[in-house]
Amino acid sequence: FSETKLKVVPLNTVFIIPDQSIGFEEDKIVLSNFRVQDTLNKTLLVDGYIDFKEKPIYSDLNISSSKLQLMNTTEADNEKFFGQLFVDSKISFKGPVNNPDILAKILLSRGTQLNFNYKDDVDLSESSELVNFTSYNEIGEPVRVRPLVGQTKFHMSSVETSIEIDPSTRINFGLSKRIFNINLTIQ
Repeated sequence: FSETKLKVVPLNTVFIIPDQSIGFEEDKIVLSNFRVQDTLNKTLLVDGYIDFKEKPIYSDLNISSSKLQLMNTTEADNEKFFGQLFVDSKISFKGPVNNPDILAKILLSRGTQLNFNYKDDVDLSESSELVNFTSYNEIGEPVRVRPLVGQTKFHMSSVETSIEIDPSTRINFGLSKRIFNINLTIQ
């Protein structure tokens, strides 16, 4: 690759693949510290290989990033879903490409601000499907939900993923109804 750029239009992000090459060994594509950069010079690294000799095709890939910008949109780009999304990630794909074992740890990093706007006119009976309220203990504190631990099988793949959210992350919801508006910010 010779300074290749890729724009993901719906996310309004540009990724740069700096001067580097992909290795070919027998029936394998080998990625050794293959770099993809965002416009802020944050890097996504890919290490591993895809083996075409195996049937089905086999992968052993590790992907990592630190404060990579995945989305940079405004309300003018998409009024229902917009904002800035930064992630730290460590993701492993191992096994057949049609059903790999996936182990992932993803952090929504500092600077993430997402906006969801639901602008349809719905009556009050339909709104109960859109918003779920949590329980509170006797002191008035919200009841904390324990994270699920373990693996899940999806089409014979093993998927184990954790998603953490940096405390500075903001997620905004705008819900417009015929009778009233609800604006909710989660931080």
